Amino acid sequence: IFQETQGIAAMNFRFRSKSRPINYTCSVVSNMQLYPPEHTLSGPSLHYNYDGPAVSALIDCLVPTNMLLTVVSRTFEGNTESKETWYQTDYTLTDIDPSLMSEWASPSTIDPDLRLPEPNSLIATDFALRGLPDGSTPAEVGPRPPELLVDDPSLTVWYKYDDVFSKPKLNVLMQVLTPVAYESPEALVLTDLYSRMVTEDLNEFAYDAEIAGLHFNVSNTRMGIEVMVFGYNHKSPVLLEKVAQTLASPNLPEAVFERLKDKVRKGYKNFAFNQPYQHAIFNQSLCLEYPRYDYDDRLAALEPLTLADLAAFGPRLLKRCKIECLVHGNATRDESVAAARTVLGALSPQPNFAAQAPALARVVELPAGRQCIYQTPGPNQDDRNSAIECVFQIGAEPQGYSSAASLHLLTHLMKERCFDELRTQEQLGYLVHSGALLSADYIQGVRFIIQSEVADPEYLDGRIEAFLLRFKTHLVENVSDEDFATNVEAVAEKLTEKDKNLNEESNRYWREVQNGSLDFDRNVKEAAAVRSLTKEQLVAFFDKYLSL
Repeated sequence: IFQETQGIAAMNFRFRSKSRPINYTCSVVSNMQLYPPEHTLSGPSLHYNYDGPAVSALIDCLVPTNMLLTVVSRTFEGNTESKETWYQTDYTLTDIDPSLMSEWASPSTIDPDLRLPEPNSLIATDFALRGLPDGSTPAEVGPRPPELLVDDPSLTVWYKYDDVFSKPKLNVLMQVLTPVAYESPEALVLTDLYSRMVTEDLNEFAYDAEIAGLHFNVSNTRMGIEVMVFGYNHKSPVLLEKVAQTLASPNLPEAVFERLKDKVRKGYKNFAFNQPYQHAIFNQSLCLEYPRYDYDDRLAALEPLTLADLAAFGPRLLKRCKIECLVHGNATRDESVAAARTVLGALSPQPNFAAQAPALARVVELPAGRQCIYQTPGPNQDDRNSAIECVFQIGAEPQGYSSAASLHLLTHLMKERCFDELRTQEQLGYLVHSGALLSADYIQGVRFIIQSEVADPEYLDGRIEAFLLRFKTHLVENVSDEDFATNVEAVAEKLTEKDKNLNEESNRYWREVQNGSLDFDRNVKEAAAVRSLTKEQLVAFFDKYLSL
């Protein structure tokens, strides 16, 4: 067991992905306080010599007489004896019944499932890099965008070999596109429950996978179900096949269903206790995006659902669908297509009808020159804060990247000044935010968010408008050509900042697949558009979309 654990630690240390420099620096500084210089980098990661006596000493501490057992339940309310000093939490401290302690110390029977683990068959042993499909090297050709391998009514496969980080890892990202998943509040809730049941059914198998550096995620989206498998490429097909089989036919125990249903119910009810700014953001999306379902409708749809409803829904959910897939990392073209067809084969769906294929949400076009106001009381009467989200809609990006470039630069120039004036100087509230908004992943806008305990939303709206008037004057009169050029370059450099690891690069490509734009080098094009902007063009952009 130690040798297996030692091998996994060495593997993870050898092929560890890069993190952000500031995070890595803080980690190394912390390690310097704990490890000798020669182990500053490897100390927290590697297992060195096996120390049997130390292990035995630790195991000897794991006995009932050395245990603190904490039980938390609403049933104890009103029946406690003490109150915690700082948070005034009610509690009772008592000894465990001696007969129970005796039984735990010398149990009459031991569960046969409580045993040492079997050897982990999911640990990777093949770390060979596949190489670029044409035999060239990354240094010779530079990074390439994903390429389309399969495109038919049931399956689309995008493929990108890892020509940047050269790690024996693979990311498989899929979305099962089905119109059933978001056709009603009830369908949304059932899809959520279905994906949770799949995850629950996979937990035991996934434990060994996680230990071996393999991970998965199954979740519901507006478009259907998203499936991700990532980690070392050698054994990722094994995990992917298991995920696909479980997605097609999960076990649906009644007790698990009721537990997950209760968890979802609590999540829906607890949304009312979110902070006001979160309600403002959600209500904005309810107003602008269609279809979109509020939590009252979701809760009403959830309550009558039974396990029989879920069992009947699963086959209907997956009867007609299309699988879109991005395979990125250490794999060949054939291996990538095989991975996608593993899921397709497990689900065996019929193609979506052309008229029913899932599409991006529709977005309400706000009328030019008019204010549209939606006001609602906060659901949590004990929260004294108010919040506002103010949206200036720009629209879809026409051919070219001028709007996106102007939006990047304008929000960059505005962000620090907005925070300083509205939060630091006017002290309207702890939370002040300005930035870009992308409604339904394709309609651009500028948003301002303020949460305040000292002012109501109407007053906050007035302060946002006053800020915009001052900012226009500042942009025209105080931003010199030199300052403008410096900020242009800062934005362009941020857009073209290199991905730190394979996951960051995968996520960037996956966003393009999900929203259907497939513009895999968007960041480079937008950076070029930013560099071509003039101050006069930016002022004209402001006047067109944000001028009051």
